[in-house]
Amino acid sequence: MTNTAPRQVVIDTNCVLDLWVFDDPDSAGLKGMITSGKLQWVATAAMQDEWCRVLDYPLIQRARLQRGLDATTILEAIEPWVTWMPTADRCSTLCRDPDDQLFIDLALAHGALLVSKDREVLALQSALMRQGVRVLKPVQIKNLID
Repeated sequence: MTNTAPRQVVIDTNCVLDLWVFDDPDSAGLKGMITSGKLQWVATAAMQDEWCRVLDYPLIQRARLQRGLDATTILEAIEPWVTWMPTADRCSTLCRDPDDQLFIDLALAHGALLVSKDREVLALQSALMRQGVRVLKPVQIKNLID
C-alpha cells in the first residue's frame, strides 16, 4: 500500500499574510496546493496567536481594511485549511529572530516543508536541509510538487 498523505507544510506569518490578505501572485501556487489538498498546512495555537497580533499591526490593518477584510474573516478563511498540531519542542537549530523559531521547530518536528521569505529563516536553509527540512520561498513551491 502506498502512502498518499499530502506533504506537510509550515508557513511563516508573512507568507500567511501574502496568502490570505494580499493575494500575492507569487503565493497563488502555494494557496492552490493547500486548498486542493496537495499540501497539508500544519500550525500551532502559538502561530495563530502571532497571526492575530500581526493582523492588528497598523500597516497590516490598513491593508486589510482597504480590501474590506476584518481579522475575524481572515481567520475564518484560514481555519478549514489548517491542521492544528501541539507546540513542537525547541530544536537545536536556532533562528536569530525568536519570532520565527516556532515555525522552524514545527517543521523539524514533522519533517515538513517550511515556506518563508524571512532572511533569518532563509539563512538557515543549509542547516535545516541537513536535518531533512526544505525551506522554500512561496514562488518556489510550485516547482517542487506540480
